[in-house]
Amino acid sequence: MGVKAAKAKEKKRGQGKIEEAKGPGSLKVLSQVWEIRDKDNAAQEMLSNQKILEGLLAKPGVLSEMEVHLKNTLMSDMLKRLGKNPVEEGQG
Repeated sequence: MGVKAAKAKEKKRGQGKIEEAKGPGSLKVLSQVWEIRDKDNAAQEMLSNQKILEGLLAKPGVLSEMEVHLKNTLMSDMLKRLGKNPVEEGQG
């Protein structure tokens, strides 16, 4: 099956579309949209933090006290998201 045929078939079946907000199902749709929005915002925040950290790590020279604190905080947060405890890592 070609790409165009697969897309046409998907449109006919209505996959990937959110139901119209009518009647009692509208609350369900709203909660689905809200979940997607929350996930998107979390992903955007993580990318933003990664860019800041990359900039701090790539910065030549000595970092200020505030920059060092920010770098350590961002690294700690990222390790927590990956499921690693930075305190345990440092002691091992």
